[in-house]
Amino acid sequence: MSALTGSAQQHINYATFDGLRGVAAVMVVIFHLAYRAEWAQVITHGYLAVDLFFGLSGFVIAQAYSPHLQAGMSLVQFTILRLVRLYPLYFLGQLLGLCILALFG
Repeated sequence: MSALTGSAQQHINYATFDGLRGVAAVMVVIFHLAYRAEWAQVITHGYLAVDLFFGLSGFVIAQAYSPHLQAGMSLVQFTILRLVRLYPLYFLGQLLGLCILALFG
């Protein structure tokens, strides 16, 4: 069996973890939708899915950035990469929320 090399090493896919993260996200959405609904008994501890989602996400992020950090990436570089990746979508969501608020107040 040969060892993984180059980019194949850096792009390991954790399909099971991704699936569990998706299930956890759906559980949180259902929990919020069912807050005061008659069918609220379907999922009574959906808030625990947030912990599952964060735990799995932390593992996946740690695995994805581990080679970079071991190669000498500083904490500042790591933080900048994460901010550049996350904040554009965050600001787009904020803008969308403001537009919806302005239209439907």
